Amino acid sequence: MNRNVISLKRDSSRLLSAVPLGELGVAALDDLTGTVEVKAEYETIFSVEISFVWISHGMPIISDEHLHHFGLEVNC
Repeated sequence: MNRNVISLKRDSSRLLSAVPLGELGVAALDDLTGTVEVKAEYETIFSVEISFVWISHGMPIISDEHLHHFGLEVNC
Protein backbone atom coordinates (compact mmCIF):
# COMPACT_ATOMS: atom_id res chain seq x y z
CA MET A 1 0.00 0.00 0.00
CA ASN A 2 1.27 3.43 -0.94
CA ARG A 3 1.21 6.47 1.29
CA ASN A 4 -0.69 9.49 0.01
CA VAL A 5 0.07 13.07 1.00
CA ILE A 6 -2.20 16.10 1.12
CA SER A 7 -1.18 19.66 1.97
CA LEU A 8 -3.70 21.58 4.06
CA LYS A 9 -4.07 25.06 5.49
CA ARG A 10 -6.59 26.74 7.76
CA ASP A 11 -9.88 27.74 6.18
CA SER A 12 -9.58 31.47 5.47
CA SER A 13 -12.79 32.11 7.41
CA ARG A 14 -11.43 30.36 10.54
CA LEU A 15 -7.86 31.56 10.86
CA LEU A 16 -8.04 31.94 14.63
CA SER A 17 -8.08 28.49 16.20
CA ALA A 18 -6.45 27.24 19.38
CA VAL A 19 -6.09 23.72 17.94
CA PRO A 20 -2.71 23.15 16.24
CA LEU A 21 -2.92 22.76 12.47
CA GLY A 22 -1.32 19.30 12.49
CA GLU A 23 -3.88 17.99 14.98
CA LEU A 24 -6.74 19.31 12.85
CA GLY A 25 -5.30 17.73 9.71
CA VAL A 26 -4.80 14.34 11.33
CA ALA A 27 -8.32 14.45 12.80
CA ALA A 28 -9.86 15.37 9.43
CA LEU A 29 -8.15 12.55 7.53
CA ASP A 30 -8.53 10.01 10.32
CA ASP A 31 -12.29 10.71 10.25
CA LEU A 32 -12.56 9.43 6.67
CA THR A 33 -13.54 5.81 6.09
CA GLY A 34 -10.70 4.09 4.27
CA THR A 35 -7.76 6.00 5.74
CA VAL A 36 -5.24 4.40 8.10
CA GLU A 37 -1.84 5.34 9.47
CA VAL A 38 -2.64 9.07 9.32
CA LYS A 39 0.16 11.35 10.48
CA ALA A 40 1.43 14.90 10.15
CA GLU A 41 4.68 14.79 8.18
CA TYR A 42 5.67 18.46 8.00
CA GLU A 43 4.07 21.47 9.64
CA THR A 44 4.62 25.22 9.48
CA ILE A 45 2.47 27.98 10.93
CA PHE A 46 0.76 28.25 7.54
CA SER A 47 0.33 24.67 6.32
CA VAL A 48 0.69 20.99 7.15
CA GLU A 49 1.38 17.93 5.04
CA ILE A 50 -0.65 14.93 6.15
CA SER A 51 0.22 11.43 4.95
CA PHE A 52 -2.10 8.45 5.04
CA VAL A 53 -2.65 5.00 3.59
CA TRP A 54 -5.84 4.52 1.57
CA ILE A 55 -7.29 1.02 1.99
CA SER A 56 -10.59 1.49 0.14
CA HIS A 57 -11.17 0.94 -3.57
CA GLY A 58 -10.37 3.65 -6.07
CA MET A 59 -8.79 7.00 -5.37
CA PRO A 60 -9.31 8.87 -2.11
CA ILE A 61 -11.96 11.57 -2.31
CA ILE A 62 -11.58 14.29 0.29
CA SER A 63 -14.33 16.83 -0.18
CA ASP A 64 -13.99 20.53 0.54
CA GLU A 65 -17.08 20.23 2.73
CA HIS A 66 -15.39 17.59 4.89
CA LEU A 67 -12.27 19.73 5.28
CA HIS A 68 -14.32 22.87 6.06
CA HIS A 69 -15.98 20.96 8.90
CA PHE A 70 -12.52 20.86 10.51
CA GLY A 71 -11.68 24.46 9.58
CA LEU A 72 -9.32 23.38 6.79
CA GLU A 73 -8.86 23.69 3.05
CA VAL A 74 -6.45 22.27 0.50
CA ASN A 75 -3.21 24.23 0.26
CA CYS A 76 -2.77 24.76 -3.50
